Amino acid sequence: MMPTMEHATSRDDLRLAHHLADLGAGIALRHFAPSVAAQVKADGSPVTAADLEIDAAIVEALHTERIDDAILSEESGPTGRGRRRWIVDPLDATAFFARGDRGWGTYVALEDGGELVLGVINHPQDRRRYWGVSGVGAWSATTTDGIVAGEPREIRLSAVDRLADARYMAWPSLRTDAEAALAAVATAVDPSIDFLADLLEGRIDVLLSQGGEVWDHAAEVAVVEAAGGRFRDPVGGHRLDLRGGTYTNAALEREVGAVLDRF
Repeated sequence: MMPTMEHATSRDDLRLAHHLADLGAGIALRHFAPSVAAQVKADGSPVTAADLEIDAAIVEALHTERIDDAILSEESGPTGRGRRRWIVDPLDATAFFARGDRGWGTYVALEDGGELVLGVINHPQDRRRYWGVSGVGAWSATTTDGIVAGEPREIRLSAVDRLADARYMAWPSLRTDAEAALAAVATAVDPSIDFLADLLEGRIDVLLSQGGEVWDHAAEVAVVEAAGGRFRDPVGGHRLDLRGGTYTNAALEREVGAVLDRF
């Protein structure tokens, strides 16, 4: 059973977002193999038949269910105009998927008037789904074949409130000045493809995300902030289009910002 939402719109939108995640899981698992053929896009990133099929299925569902909403998807780009915009990564971490590794999934977020209001992150191979609704809360649950099977559990980020006591991870590690500055104060944790789970499950307190597009970050920001965390872009704002940013629990936001504002 899904947690009760405060408003009917939230319930309906969240139900749809879960449905889109289910669609993505079913298609991805049908294609998944020890090695999956991939092509290289103009930007140098890989794309598989699964990416394109998931994209088509999700975009079709949104055109049917939310005809007045805009869509931004990694594979088909922007469509429509409106106050509300669905931001979709049909198959996040395609490189992992193509080599038969785990860590990939479908990301769905909804933006209303420029503000993220919900996000769903589904990792079928890891048997885990995370979701959150702004002002309501965030949850996780185990999955079977990419579909929610376990009882939802409320996500609680770490409560560490001193950077000197914090654990931080840089993903990926690029040996940047920002990494060095955090390492001088906090305890570094080795990079892991479980970086988001590590943050949401309290194993790390700060995540320095170095790269990624709007569709990579939208659902992550929505879930982390619904869980009470914070996101800041590389220049201290809240933009998703600046190739990364820093995720923290709320208690560490100011101290982490003071360290990173030097760059």
